[in-house]
Amino acid sequence: MNKIDHDAIGKRIKNARETKGLTQEEFSYLIGKQINTVKSIEYGERGMSLQTLLDISNVLDISIDFIIKGISDNRISPERKPHIESISTTIAQMTDDELIMLDSFSKYSLEERLKIKNKK
Repeated sequence: MNKIDHDAIGKRIKNARETKGLTQEEFSYLIGKQINTVKSIEYGERGMSLQTLLDISNVLDISIDFIIKGISDNRISPERKPHIESISTTIAQMTDDELIMLDSFSKYSLEERLKIKNKK
């Protein structure tokens, strides 16, 4: 089982807060927590409830995946998100053989697109 890296989570939250131009005081008000709680989270000294995680995600406009794992979905445009979510739902229901076939098709499709792009 993976251990939760509270230090890394705190740093990502702090960086996102600073990028938004929020002070700890402003941020703590927006998520409904005491400033000492925000400081403890940002310094990796404590975890947080799911509700606090969701509030932080909403206020900072970053995904929970990014907060927890550092995985960013910034490359995904709002127009593409519904399609990606639909594909994710479908993939979750596939068998191993179907996943292998889909992976092969995806790689082939990208290679062909790159070949066409390079010919232009």
